[in-house]
Amino acid sequence: AIAELEKPEVRLNQSCNLDKGTTESETVVWSSFETPARSFFTFPNSDKLLTWIKDKIAKVAPVLGFNDSKAVDLTIDWMNVMYKGSFGNCHTHSDDSEPDTARKVVAIFYLQSSENSSNLLILKNTRDYSSMGINPSTIPQEEIYPVAVTTGDLVVHKVELPHAVSIHQSDIPRLCLVMEFRL
Repeated sequence: AIAELEKPEVRLNQSCNLDKGTTESETVVWSSFETPARSFFTFPNSDKLLTWIKDKIAKVAPVLGFNDSKAVDLTIDWMNVMYKGSFGNCHTHSDDSEPDTARKVVAIFYLQSSENSSNLLILKNTRDYSSMGINPSTIPQEEIYPVAVTTGDLVVHKVELPHAVSIHQSDIPRLCLVMEFRL
């Protein structure tokens, strides 16, 4: 289920110059997993965005089957920057080694998404995606539910939902904040 939520105002410093450091066919990811002290939410005034995101997750939790959620706790966050030509292979965020994975959701907040930006691709359960890591362009279109995203969108889904990201066609990088929350 997709719910329409009120978007916050998003302002980016337009003079920001991102250095790719990789080929155009790669997705660049900076992960707070490697440097937990540098979570996005350590920056000034980011607490307002975190509060907004937690509120929206609490509102959609029953739609995702979490009717008894009393808390929304951030467990990890990282930034994802996509340059022209990059895409994201099929994957989930579930971790069999973690016993409470069933109580977790992924939230993706789009800080910058322009015309011809990549789409989030939700994979329908018409096929076994357990192998993951496959290029989304090899999946038949009837097995994909594309979600066109714009700046300020927040997408929330269960960690075990198979998904991918289509090829980014814009010259403007797509920036998103990816987070996992325990409910």
